[in-house]
Amino acid sequence: MKQGVVILACGLLVLAAAGCGSSSSSSSGGTTTEESSSGGSGGGQKTIAGVNANDHGTKAVEDNGKTEVELDDYYFEPTVLEGKPGEKVTLELKNEGKTVHSFTIDSEGVDQDVQPGDEAEVSVTIPKSGMVSFYCKFHKSSGMAGALAVTGSFVWLAVVSTLARMIVYAVTIAALPRAPRPRRLRTVHHVIGAAGILVCVWAMAQADTKAWVTLAALAAAGLALYALARLRPVRAG
Repeated sequence: MKQGVVILACGLLVLAAAGCGSSSSSSSGGTTTEESSSGGSGGGQKTIAGVNANDHGTKAVEDNGKTEVELDDYYFEPTVLEGKPGEKVTLELKNEGKTVHSFTIDSEGVDQDVQPGDEAEVSVTIPKSGMVSFYCKFHKSSGMAGALAVTGSFVWLAVVSTLARMIVYAVTIAALPRAPRPRRLRTVHHVIGAAGILVCVWAMAQADTKAWVTLAALAAAGLALYALARLRPVRAG
């Protein structure tokens, strides 16, 4: 019974942690979920800043000068614009599509229409943290959206940290039935544990290849340091 309570508690902990991890990564710009291929030959449709968007890449804004943004049917390229927190940026909008599009940011009061073949300029501000969504007010439902995001390593490290926690949680829950126990576990305990592991796997699936590569590099560095420490002779006290 005691072991079952432990598994139940761990399962609930994972559910809460996975929810926090996924919401944190979406608000911070770290991780997106690929859903379908639409809106041209880009990287598919992803959830960016809480909005379904046809992904056509990420680009750092120009420090001096204007940053060009293509408006097409039905996407922005680049889709994510990264800059320093609070940085003022001038965007040069070019409508390469066959219909009118807009560049709209509700929180900054930006709403610029651009006719086919025309150009326009808007001034925007990179958020101090996380992401700010922009979209086409005429075609938002078709995935024509993007975001202004903060460039920084701390956001990325948060994504990698969440990924590492999900792996640890999954391994811990899987190992619990092997731990010494006074009584036999019931089926419901195994179901709860399996549900917790599935949540961990789902959360890990939200991370992209870059996050996995970063985590693998950190793990390899840790193992190398551990191996060096083991090879070092221990001095007698």
